[in-house]
Amino acid sequence: MEAILNFLLGPMVYVAAAAVLISLVIRCIGISKKYKAGTLTEGYLNIDMSKKASVIAIIILHLSFIVLLFGHSRMIGDIPLLLKIIPVDFLNSSGHIFGCILGVFLTCVFIFLIYKRMQKEGDNFTSDYIFLSIALILILLGCYLQFAQPYSLAVYREYVSNLLHFSPALPKALTSSANVFFFAAHVLLACATAIVFVWSNALEHMAYIAWKRKNG
Repeated sequence: MEAILNFLLGPMVYVAAAAVLISLVIRCIGISKKYKAGTLTEGYLNIDMSKKASVIAIIILHLSFIVLLFGHSRMIGDIPLLLKIIPVDFLNSSGHIFGCILGVFLTCVFIFLIYKRMQKEGDNFTSDYIFLSIALILILLGCYLQFAQPYSLAVYREYVSNLLHFSPALPKALTSSANVFFFAAHVLLACATAIVFVWSNALEHMAYIAWKRKNG
C-alpha cells in the first residue's frame, strides 16, 4: 500500500503534468483548425452575455477560481510583499474560513453545471459529463480536507517542496494518518481533472465565445 501511495503522490503527478502539456498542444492545434473553419461548438452551456446576471455570475466564478488558486499557492510559500500588507496569522485563520465557504460554493456551482448540461439537447459530449463529475468529486474531497484539517500547512508545503525539487518523498506526518487516502484520492482526481479538462468541450467553448465575438 505504501508503494501505491508513493506512486500516486509522486511519479503520477509528473506523468499527469506531462500528459496535460502534450494533450494541450494537440487539443489547441485541433481547436485552432476548427476556429479558422468556423466549426466550433458552443459547449455544454449557452450563456447569454447580454444579461447582467450572467456576466456577474461569470465574474464571481472566475474570482472564486482565483481565490482557489491563491489558497493552493500557499502550499509553495507566501509572497513577502503580501505579508507586509496582510498579517500571516490573519491569512492562516481566514484561509480556513474562506476555504470552507469556497468549497461549498463550488460544489453548488458544479452541481448546477451538471444539471444545465443534462438539460441541453442535441450534442452529447461524454467528456463534459466525465470532467464535471470528476471535478465535483475532487471539490467534495477538498471540502473534507478543508473542514477536517487533518494536516497543517507545513506538511503540505513539505510535500509540494519535495515535488518541485523532483524528490517526491512523502512527509511522515502525511503517511501516518488515515486521511492520507483522502489526500491521495484528491491529488489523483486533480490529475485526472486536468487531463480530462483538456479533452472536454470547455476549451472549445471558450474558443467559440471568442470566435462569436469576433464574427458578431
